[in-house]
Amino acid sequence: MRKISKKGRRGFVLIFVMLLIILIAIFVSNLYISSTFTYILIRNNMLSQQVYYLAQSGMDYALVNDLTDTGLWPRGTSYTVPEGSISIALSSPSSGTYNIASTATSGLRSRQIAVTVQAGKITV
Repeated sequence: MRKISKKGRRGFVLIFVMLLIILIAIFVSNLYISSTFTYILIRNNMLSQQVYYLAQSGMDYALVNDLTDTGLWPRGTSYTVPEGSISIALSSPSSGTYNIASTATSGLRSRQIAVTVQAGKITV
C-alpha cells in the first residue's frame, strides 16, 4: 500500500475547502435571489391593493358627497392623499342615471372603478 505524503494531504484539504466555499457561496447567492424575488412580489401585491383601495375610497367619496352636491356636476373632482391621487369623473345626470368613474394612481400603478347609479340601485 502506498503512503500519501503530507504535501498530498494538504492539497486534498485545499481542494475540499475550496469546494466547500463555492457551495456556500452558491447557497448564499440563491438565498439572496430568493429573498429579493419574494420582496418584489410582496411589494407589487401591496401596491396593487393600495391603488385598489384608493379608487374605492374615491368611489365612496363620490357616492356620499358628489351625488348630493349638484355644484360638482358634471366636472367631477380630484384630490391628493399621501399614498397617491384620486380623480372622480361624473357624467351629467339624465333621467335619474349617474355614471361615476373613480381613477386612483399610486406610483406607476393606476386603477379605475366605474359604476352606474340609478334611483337607489348601483350597477358595477
